[in-house]
Amino acid sequence: MRKTLISSKINFGFCRLALALLPFLAVSPLGAQSPCSSGSFVSAQICSSGDDNSTLYVNGNLISTQGYCNWNSTGCQFCFPVPQADFTGTSVCLAVYTQNTAPQDTDSSWYLQVNCTGGAEVISSQSAGISVYYDSNGNPTTPPPNDSNGRPWYNPAYTGGGFSTTYCSSGVTASTWNQPIFNPVTGVRLPFISNDCSGDYGGGSGALFWRQCVTLPTPQPTIGPPNFTVTKTELGAPVTNGNVESVSFLVSICNSGGPVS
Repeated sequence: MRKTLISSKINFGFCRLALALLPFLAVSPLGAQSPCSSGSFVSAQICSSGDDNSTLYVNGNLISTQGYCNWNSTGCQFCFPVPQADFTGTSVCLAVYTQNTAPQDTDSSWYLQVNCTGGAEVISSQSAGISVYYDSNGNPTTPPPNDSNGRPWYNPAYTGGGFSTTYCSSGVTASTWNQPIFNPVTGVRLPFISNDCSGDYGGGSGALFWRQCVTLPTPQPTIGPPNFTVTKTELGAPVTNGNVESVSFLVSICNSGGPVS
């Protein structure tokens, strides 16, 4: 009896599908300025994942603290709403304080998403305008000193020294255990950044203090939820080798929506 051996090749692809946002009618709160360069303000959120805990500020306003989320944890909260009253126009200053609580990695990632009727304005830890202050001591770590006008480090007008624009923007190369977050426009995973590319692996507790002041970009469509399609294609005619016949297939898995962990 002739035996048939079936083999398959699997090709994972990522197909990006731009989805237009439906228009909304938004009313600006009294005194607030719209951060949207086009369209009307709908909502905003800031999202973060770091090792270990990250406290988030927008234009000097405390938003919340995002707790550490291990790679296999569920129910973690990465995103927090930002009220329109915290914006003063199309420029924004973010401040992120990531406190390490154990002598392993120290790293951060974040993005701000401003939803407008014309799309979403997104800046992230891969955008421009970032500087960092690192202190390897303490838990909690003493923050950078106030500037000569008494302004704290997270104030948009802060002029104190000690912050550097030199850091590992490409992402920590040491092993990391915290769950990643993804850019809502591109779907690309945001690498964990630190003052150096080892994330001070094996060092003391310490903390990273990040500042980022930029102009918000033009609104762009965001990607939708994951949307998988699977196709199977036979690769050529069957191949006979003695009394064994082999048939190969190509299985393509394409995601035209948002990322999955």
